[in-house]
Amino acid sequence: MSEQITCEEFHSFIECLAPCECCASYCFLKFYLEHSQNDSGHRRLMMQMKCIERFKWLMGEKCDNDISWDSAMYLWVENGHAKLFGEHYSDALTFDEIWCRCVRDESSDMT
Repeated sequence: MSEQITCEEFHSFIECLAPCECCASYCFLKFYLEHSQNDSGHRRLMMQMKCIERFKWLMGEKCDNDISWDSAMYLWVENGHAKLFGEHYSDALTFDEIWCRCVRDESSDMT
């Protein structure tokens, strides 16, 4: 069984996802977090999904066309971002800090 996190840690995590500009007023990942159990195993998964969501949005902007989640996830792995996420992920880092470390080798328009 996964370790339970406190409500304070849970709300702190939701706040660390807040600065993502690719979300309009509704964000599925934030909604999921707010309505899921306070399970520490969700934090890492949701942080990577939030990174992929931003990546998907930015790739769509770059291509001037929406890309699918499947394509975004494939490119996330293929471009080495998943590996960088695994190497740099820490509960102590904010979303923006993790994002910058995962896309550090991309062009400046990805940050």
